[in-house]
Amino acid sequence: MPQPSIFGKIEHIANGPPNAFLKMVEEFKWHDEIPQRVQLANMVKHNFESKFPDDLKEIYLSCYEKTLQNLENSKVELAAAGAMAARFIVFDLFDE
Repeated sequence: MPQPSIFGKIEHIANGPPNAFLKMVEEFKWHDEIPQRVQLANMVKHNFESKFPDDLKEIYLSCYEKTLQNLENSKVELAAAGAMAARFIVFDLFDE
């Protein structure tokens, strides 16, 4: 199967990409020596502990626990576990 190709650069997007998006991806780097599941779990833990308001922590606690379980379970498809992790990683887009 051929690899996908991307033509052009992100800077060529009309009006440019949102600053919040650039800030998030600028700080994000995959570390090849650490499994993606572990990196995602670390991001989820960090955001839940440091960026979630206390009133949301109570509401999202069961989702948080299930997300970590799915990331730790290699039988759960990475895409499914990652989609759950996105609920927490999205908090990187908000101003601190």
